[in-house]
Amino acid sequence: MNRRPPRRRPSSTPRRPPAPPSGRVTPRRDSGEINIPLILATIAAGAAAWLVGMLLYPPLSGGISRPPVIGGVFVVLYILLAVVAAVFGNAAGSWGTNILTHTKDTGSVLLLLCAGAVVTFGLGALFQWIYGLDLGGEPAAPTSYIFVIDDSGSMETSDHQQERYAAIPSVLEGQSGDFPYMVYSFADNTVLLKEMAPISDGIPNIRGNSNGQTEINGALNRVIDDYTDGVWEGGGAPKVILLTDGGATDIESLSQIKPVLDRFIKAGISVSTVGLGMVNESLLQEIAGRTGGVYIDIAGASELSSAMASAATRRVDRDLLSARAGTRMTVLYGILRVVFLTILGTAVGSLMAVAYGRSCELIMISSAVKSFLGAFLMEIFTAAGVPAKLMWLILWLLIALTLAEKTTQRQIYRLHTSSRHE
Repeated sequence: MNRRPPRRRPSSTPRRPPAPPSGRVTPRRDSGEINIPLILATIAAGAAAWLVGMLLYPPLSGGISRPPVIGGVFVVLYILLAVVAAVFGNAAGSWGTNILTHTKDTGSVLLLLCAGAVVTFGLGALFQWIYGLDLGGEPAAPTSYIFVIDDSGSMETSDHQQERYAAIPSVLEGQSGDFPYMVYSFADNTVLLKEMAPISDGIPNIRGNSNGQTEINGALNRVIDDYTDGVWEGGGAPKVILLTDGGATDIESLSQIKPVLDRFIKAGISVSTVGLGMVNESLLQEIAGRTGGVYIDIAGASELSSAMASAATRRVDRDLLSARAGTRMTVLYGILRVVFLTILGTAVGSLMAVAYGRSCELIMISSAVKSFLGAFLMEIFTAAGVPAKLMWLILWLLIALTLAEKTTQRQIYRLHTSSRHE
C-alpha cells in the first residue's frame, strides 16, 4: 500500500531576501520624515562658523589678499558642517558609506571629504578673485583730499598734542603742488578751517579747540551740502578722510546714516575713516564700506600720520561677504555675487551628503535652493543698507541648514558580503 509522504509544516521563520552584490550597501527602513535634530545641529554649526569668521576676517583681510581669506572662511563652515553630518551619520549607521559607489569604504569617504575642503577653498578664492576685479576699468586715483577732523572734547585726552592736524602735511607728501585739499573740523558744529586750494598755496598750522560733542552725521551732511552748493570742487574723484575718537552723538542706528551716504555715492565721493581708540567700529566700517573707502583702526595718536596716509591712499577691496560700494557696474557685480555664492553654498551643502552617507538628492537640491535664497537676500539687503555682518550670518545659517531623512532604526544600512541570489 502506497503511503503519502508526510506533509511538512510551514516554517515560521520568514525567508531572507536575496542579498545584494558583494560590498554593496542597501537601506533597510526610512521614515520619510525630516531629521529635525540634524537641522538644529547644522544651524548651530553655521552660527559657530560665522563667529569664527567674525574673529578671523578683520585681522586676516588687513594683512593678506582677499581671495584666500574668503576661501578660508568657507572652509571653516565646511569643516564644522562635515563634522556634524559625520556624527549624525555614525549614529544612523551610514557614516563611511561612499555615496558614489554605494559601498562601505571609510577610506574613500575621508578622501572625498579632504578633496571637498580643497575644492571649497579653491572655489572661494577663485570666485573672490574674479569678483574683486575692476571690470569697469581701473578706478581713478583721488583728485583731491577733504580732511574732516574730530575736534570734540574727548580729543583733549585722545590727542592732547593735536597730532591729528600735524598729520595732514605727511598725508600730502608726494603729491604735486597743484593737488587740492581742504580741512573741516567738527564737534557740535562743523567748521571749514581751510578752503579747497592747491598744496602750493601753503599748508597752514591748524590747532583745534577740543570741545563739544561728536556729531558725525552733521559733519558729513555739511561736507556734501557744501559740495552740492558749489562751495568746493574736488575734481572727478574727491576723497574724504574722516578722523574720530568716539561714537557719534547724533546717530542712534546705522539706518540714520544711509541718506547722507547715498548722497556721497551718487556724487562719486569716497569716505575713508580712521578710528582712534574706543570708537563705534560698525559705524565707521559702514561709512567707509558703502562709499568705497577703507576703515583704519589705531590705538594711539602717535599712529595718526601713517593711519591717515593709509586711509588716503589705500583702495577698497570688494568682496563677496561685504557691502558693495558705489553704483558702477552694480548689476554685473550683483549677478556675479549671487551666482558665486549659490555655487559655493551648493558645493558645501552637497558635500554634507558625503559625510552623512545618504539622502543625497534631498541634501543637494535643498542646498542649491537655500544657497540661492541666501545669496539673493545678501545682495538685496546689503544694497539697501542692512549691515553685511547680519546678512553674512543669515547666509551661513541657510547654507548650513541640512535637510535629510529621518530613520526609524539606529542602524539603517547593512554591509552584505555574500553574492546576490536570484
